[in-house]
Amino acid sequence: MNPFRTAALLGTLAVTVPAVGAAQEEGAAPESSESAPRFRNKLSGFVGGTVEHEGTAFTLGLDYERRLGPLFGVGVIIDKAFGGERAFIAAGALYWHPLPPMRLDIAPGFERIEAEDESAFVLRLGADYDFEIKERWSLGPNVNLDLANGRAVFVFGAELGFSF
Repeated sequence: MNPFRTAALLGTLAVTVPAVGAAQEEGAAPESSESAPRFRNKLSGFVGGTVEHEGTAFTLGLDYERRLGPLFGVGVIIDKAFGGERAFIAAGALYWHPLPPMRLDIAPGFERIEAEDESAFVLRLGADYDFEIKERWSLGPNVNLDLANGRAVFVFGAELGFSF
């Protein structure tokens, strides 16, 4: 499948799945305040590095998550590595919150390899931990492992998030 079609499909799913979940929740009993997330949406900015065989590339990124409940969320991840082989990654993400400040993710998507002028499938496995710095704001470490074309790339940094 064309990687741009894959990204479009993942983006569509990230938008429609929360809408379906919200429609189903209208008739459901309200969740207890202890288990329900305080805010259903989170937009985060990422600053860090991408470690490749020729060195570490400065990396910026954005991610969006829509919480489906206390344990799961869906979203979209976009990263841009400046320098090195990798230039851009876009992926749809499934998030799992095993403990309230911790989040684990699995994100299939594509990466655009500038040096080779081609795109490839990528699977991102990630983890982050949020430290609340203000009611809607969080800051914390973020680590990821990107698997693509038989190679593994390590991405690390800090994420500033805004929940709404």
